[in-house]
Amino acid sequence: MYKTLDDLPWTHKSWLTTANEWIDGELVRVGLTSAGPREQPHVRPWSTVLRVPTNDGDLYFKAVWPPQVHEAELTAALSSWLPRFTPEVVADRPEAGWLLLRDAGLRLREILKQEHDVERWREVLVRYAEAQIQLADRAKAILDLGVPDRRPGVVAEHLTDLIEDSRALRVGLPDGLSVDEHSRMRELLPRIRSQFATLAESKVPATLEHNDFHDGNVCLLDSDYRVFDWGDACVTHPFVALRVGLRSIAHTLDRAADSPEITQLRDAYLEPWTAFAPRTQLLAEVQPALTLAAACRAFSWRLVVSELDPPLLDEWADTVAYSVRSMLELAEAGM
Repeated sequence: MYKTLDDLPWTHKSWLTTANEWIDGELVRVGLTSAGPREQPHVRPWSTVLRVPTNDGDLYFKAVWPPQVHEAELTAALSSWLPRFTPEVVADRPEAGWLLLRDAGLRLREILKQEHDVERWREVLVRYAEAQIQLADRAKAILDLGVPDRRPGVVAEHLTDLIEDSRALRVGLPDGLSVDEHSRMRELLPRIRSQFATLAESKVPATLEHNDFHDGNVCLLDSDYRVFDWGDACVTHPFVALRVGLRSIAHTLDRAADSPEITQLRDAYLEPWTAFAPRTQLLAEVQPALTLAAACRAFSWRLVVSELDPPLLDEWADTVAYSVRSMLELAEAGM
């Protein structure tokens, strides 16, 4: 269990020395040379990033902790399967969870702050849906990499375990679920399981879902939108993407969640999926998929908080409860 940042390997000089030696070796292998001091702009319990200036532009080294070590191999696989969908992988060390990536361009978040144009997101959502469709046939191969299985039927089987995790949900504490919310969640479990069971029978195939798909994890390089940071990824119903995605759009562009622009973007994402089911069926699956999305986020955050102790835990202690509360609200809204 990690209690402080000093407990993390990537805050130790010996670890950084080993990582830099690996980077140096990979630069030599691909014919690049270092071109300046390296910075460590990102330090989290679950990952760290080093900026690596070279004679051919900046590279980025990323390391992830053991619970999400599959991110390195998944990112490398995606770079091979869909080369213009993710950052280019220069080198990887899968067993260590290490990646060396080329710069993926300007983040969509910064572009939207300058342009304030919803059309950017329309392009991103359509391309993302098309990529998910292409990856659906690789779902088993993706699971074999260690990516979590969060298909609706699987999630339904583990909901009770989640709801009874008092440490993660912090029931009755100021940053946790209230006793009333916990009780209501228990009562709704049969209904939610039934919704997920129906969703599991969908003609829309399970596929890779980023599970944290917002404008901070998408970059534009030339004309390609590249999605990165796959640590929370899972295999699930694809419409899970809409929860974080649409909330991100509404927040960045200062739109109401039910505004016409947001609804039109949802429909743009759904359009490629009409190859699998009629539009009316797709729309019927959105609400239960949003509930499933909240469950997927709860499981992801549960993994994080299970590895942390105070005081490091304090910043993220409320995350599982927040996601379960969202699941409760979405389930009650769909009644």
